[in-house]
Amino acid sequence: NGDVFGCCVLLDSEIPIIDPATGNATSKFYKAGTILIDPDSECRRSVGAMRNTLIHEALHWEKDRKYFQIKAMRENTTRTDANAFLCRSSGSRRKPNAQQSAKNNFDWLEWQAHRLAPRVLMPAHTFKLKAEELLHEEPESNGITCDDLVQALSDFFIVSRESVKYRLLEVG
Repeated sequence: NGDVFGCCVLLDSEIPIIDPATGNATSKFYKAGTILIDPDSECRRSVGAMRNTLIHEALHWEKDRKYFQIKAMRENTTRTDANAFLCRSSGSRRKPNAQQSAKNNFDWLEWQAHRLAPRVLMPAHTFKLKAEELLHEEPESNGITCDDLVQALSDFFIVSRESVKYRLLEVG
């Protein structure tokens, strides 16, 4: 249904892949470190959103794989209940609550990767310089609208508009 547009395989795993023609899922083995991107995601979303997803999944690999390796060792298994992070468009972007649970741990890891991806794609200093340049390009009489600024930054950094909005809130 287009809900999952990226996946980082954190431990060697069988990952269910949906055949778009039939809608049936078949499991396929992938080595740890593999990042899967829905090939139709660029058509449904944008190149910027696809780049966002790729960085988001790479951050899971870089920052979260040790958690899953240790979890598998503690459970004395090669499998855990989440060998792969599925990047869902329906997922919550809100900060998880502080209660302790296994699901909450996954929510925190997902929230962190979601918040870090725009920071990697648009470093604060470079982002501020480009935003200021765009703001000063327009004559004072007209000015640039917020929507135009978001679109121009999205085009320049080749990221989603949503990522630009997060970054604008962070860097002020």
